[in-house]
Amino acid sequence: MIEKKNLLRICFFINPVAGLGGEAGLKGSDYINIYELLQEGYQLVSYEKAERFLRAIDNEYSRNIELIVPQDPMGCSVALRYRDKFGNIYCENLDSPLIDHLTTRTHTIEFVKKHIHQCDLLLFVGGDGTARDILEALSSIGVENKIILGIPAGVKVYSGVFARSPETVSRILFYYINHVMEPVKRPVIDADENELRKGSLVIRNYGQLTTLYIEELIQDTKSSYSIYKDFDYEGVARYLDEIFSERIDRLFIVGPGSTLKKVFEYLGIDKTPYGVDAIYMRKLIGKDLSRKNIDDLIKRYEKINIILTPIPGTRFLIGRGNQQISVDLYRRISREDLIVITSLSKLSSKNIVYIDTGDPDVDNKLSGYLRAIIGYREEILIRIVPASQI
Repeated sequence: MIEKKNLLRICFFINPVAGLGGEAGLKGSDYINIYELLQEGYQLVSYEKAERFLRAIDNEYSRNIELIVPQDPMGCSVALRYRDKFGNIYCENLDSPLIDHLTTRTHTIEFVKKHIHQCDLLLFVGGDGTARDILEALSSIGVENKIILGIPAGVKVYSGVFARSPETVSRILFYYINHVMEPVKRPVIDADENELRKGSLVIRNYGQLTTLYIEELIQDTKSSYSIYKDFDYEGVARYLDEIFSERIDRLFIVGPGSTLKKVFEYLGIDKTPYGVDAIYMRKLIGKDLSRKNIDDLIKRYEKINIILTPIPGTRFLIGRGNQQISVDLYRRISREDLIVITSLSKLSSKNIVYIDTGDPDVDNKLSGYLRAIIGYREEILIRIVPASQI
C-alpha cells in the first residue's frame, strides 16, 4: 500500500502577461509594450491556461490540497472560483505596488521569496521568463530543492520544468500525492527575444530547478540545433515546389523555424526565420505576420494549407511559438491541409508530435496520423496528439 500525502500545500500564481506577445508575432513577452497590445485587442492568455488546470484537477484528491495565491492580477480571484475543489485557498497581498494594475517580475520574485517556505510545491502559470525569475528568487535565498512545476502559458516554453499542457498538471499532482513521482533537476533555458526578432536563435541555460518528471507528462527542453545533417533540405524544397504547382490556387501559411527558413532558401523565397509568412503562387505576400494580419489575409482565399515543422526537443507542432495562427484558421482546415516538414531527429521513436490549439474539438479534429515530408517525394507517418490528452 502506497502511503498518500495527507496534505499538499501549493504556492500557485499566474504571470498575467505571459504569452501576450505570441498572437502579435513578437516572439515572446519580454521588452514589449503591454498596454499597446491590450489596446489593439490582444488578450491575456495566461488566465485561460490557469482555468484549464483548475477545471481538470480531480475533486477526489484536490480536497487534500491547500493553495497559497497572491492577490489579483496574479490569481486570487481565478483560484477562488474553484474554492469548492480545495481544502483551503489563502489569498496573500503583495507589498510592491502594481504598475497600471499589472505585475512585473518584481512581484514574482517577492511572492516566491516570501511564501516558498510555506509550500511543498510551487506551481506557476507562465513561460521561460517566469521560470528564470523563480530561479533568481530561489537562488537569492539559498533554496535549491523546492519542487517547481510550470503550466505552459508563454510564447516559446523551452525549459524542462513545464507540463505538456494545463490538463496534464492534474495527473502529475495525482502521481506526486501518491508517491509515484520523484523530484529531479531540470534545466531552465530561454531564448533572447530581441535576437529572435532579428532572426537569430540565441539560447542560454540559466541553471536548474527541481521539478517532477514522468516521460511525456513533462516536456523535454528545446534542442539548440538549427541545421540537421540527416535532413535533405534541397530535396524537400523540390518536393514542396511540386506541391505548389499542383495547388496553384492555394494560400500557404508558413510557420516559424530555421528548418523551414533553409528549405525556402532553395526556392528563392526569403522566409522569416522565426515568424509566420504567407505565400501565394510561389510569391511571398505576407512576412512576419501577426494573428490580425493573418485573419485579415485569409478572408480573401478559399483554399488554405498550413506548413509547419515541430520544435526539436519539445516536439510541439501547434501552440508553441506559432500562436499567430489562430484557432479560427485551424477550424477552417482539415488535418490533410497541414503540411508537416521534419527531420527524423526532431521526432521520438514513436514519431509523435503534439498540438494545443486551445480548443479541444479542434485538437481532436486535427489529431491522428499524417504523412510528414522528410525528403524528395519521401514521407514518414507521424501521429498528431493533443497535449491535453496525454
